[in-house]
Amino acid sequence: MERFSQDRMRVALIVQDEETRYTGHDSLVSEGYEVFVVHNSVEALLFAAEFPDAIDLILTGPNSRVFHNGPQLIACMQTMLPGAKVLSGA
Repeated sequence: MERFSQDRMRVALIVQDEETRYTGHDSLVSEGYEVFVVHNSVEALLFAAEFPDAIDLILTGPNSRVFHNGPQLIACMQTMLPGAKVLSGA
């Protein structure tokens, strides 16, 4: 069984702020995107390792950090998901 949609763009939303996360998720879903909410860089890297073909676009907020700052996280994610596009507030 297919776990992820092939018909809709799949977005990893990496935002620590809860209000921003909910608003971003709802806005993207209403526009037809399949959204995977990730709370921090550790979760993002684990998700990318487990589902390397699941993400088309990575969206990060300015404070997406635990062990990595925004640019470091993006570099790691691009290595793990070379086909994914990135839009970062970092």
